Amino acid sequence: MAASPVIIDDGGSTRIKQLGAANKDLDRLLESPNADLADGRFPETFAVPGDAECSVTIVLIKDDATAQKVTTYQTGSLSGQPLKFGGTAVETAEVLSELNQSVKVYLGANGILQLDLNGGPGQEPVVEARQIAKQRRYIIMNAGLIRQVKVKGNPVFAGSGIPNDVIYTMVMLG
Repeated sequence: MAASPVIIDDGGSTRIKQLGAANKDLDRLLESPNADLADGRFPETFAVPGDAECSVTIVLIKDDATAQKVTTYQTGSLSGQPLKFGGTAVETAEVLSELNQSVKVYLGANGILQLDLNGGPGQEPVVEARQIAKQRRYIIMNAGLIRQVKVKGNPVFAGSGIPNDVIYTMVMLG
């Protein structure tokens, strides 16, 4: 089964959801060590069977109500480092929120995304699950707005993070 896109966005607190029907597997985000797998597999590349690939798309909405697609990182588009991997899971993206909360995303050779939640010292993520019409989302209650996104360890936004006039950020992996 092909994986549906995973979306990490903010609406006061960082939220995580996978499009499509409710994903029972993501319930493990509520357990320690705060890691889980996305439902389904991301597609293999045609060039190297067994290598999965995933694109990372970032969209911002500014306080003047204008939307801006920052970019889509995909095969070969970030400093010659493709977002496709064989072998062990490799960090694909990291979303950093206010209050030192982090969602790290890994893509394994099996095409499965692994999500790993972490907080700063003494800042264990507080995660709440909600479901409406078979669409489940997870809210990290003690995380503020998204302030920086890294793709393969490279900050997408300069060291200062996302500009102050941004009121909404969405990171889509698919």
